[in-house]
Amino acid sequence: MSRYPTAGLTGATAADLAWLPGSWSGYHGNASIEEYWSTLAGGTLMGMFRLLRDNQIGFYELITLAPEGAFLVMRFKHFHADLIGWEEKDSSLEFVLVHYADGEAVFFERNVPDPRWLIYRREGEDALVVYFEHEGAAVTADDQFIFTRHAGWAM
Repeated sequence: MSRYPTAGLTGATAADLAWLPGSWSGYHGNASIEEYWSTLAGGTLMGMFRLLRDNQIGFYELITLAPEGAFLVMRFKHFHADLIGWEEKDSSLEFVLVHYADGEAVFFERNVPDPRWLIYRREGEDALVVYFEHEGAAVTADDQFIFTRHAGWAM
């Protein structure tokens, strides 16, 4: 039995993740990371991510969190430092919300042979932990993206 569900959670909205908007920064291994989330508009949230290693851009991400029928779906597009996309023009990484409770949102990857869960977990008012988890695989500290919120910033 899986640790998390694999079927989409019905009835959730982007407003359920009202704790996410703002400016977050931190570290992932030896890289510095930033993630910015917009306020709710049109029933959606929009995010941007940047990873820097040795003060050089590793990659960028554009992220949306939007309703799709009865489900809430997070989509990602990745870009190299020169804005050349990783995914094909008409595709994106897609994760459907499968669980939400107490400041933890769990998404399940769609349309891939070896899907992962993506966990966004709020820890206190100003800490956010994000990681991917495969079935049966342990998550280590090295797998986690650890963020701290910047007070007073709004997108």
